Amino acid sequence: MNWLSGSIPIGRLSAPIWVLSAFAALAVSYIIGLVIAGRANAEGDQDNRKIASDMLLSVFTTFLLVWKISPLVFRFSLIVDEPLSLLYLPGGIAGTIAGILA
Repeated sequence: MNWLSGSIPIGRLSAPIWVLSAFAALAVSYIIGLVIAGRANAEGDQDNRKIASDMLLSVFTTFLLVWKISPLVFRFSLIVDEPLSLLYLPGGIAGTIAGILA
């Protein structure tokens, strides 16, 4: 059984683990963004804020591109047979790992 297919009961509700994981990841990234922005404001230097936002945007863009293009590497025969499938195939777990490592 996949660990993401389970659910956690919260009171009378049952929340899927993948939804809770997504919310936790968003919360952590928001807190990290606040810390970076707070340091930039504390120093009073707008250049640090611009550098931090540029870095976060480039990291996100790199992850998204690697994740989306990863079926070209991991499902090459399928992409060769049907090239348009690259548009709608997700990166999957292997693509996610490759995106994080990139």
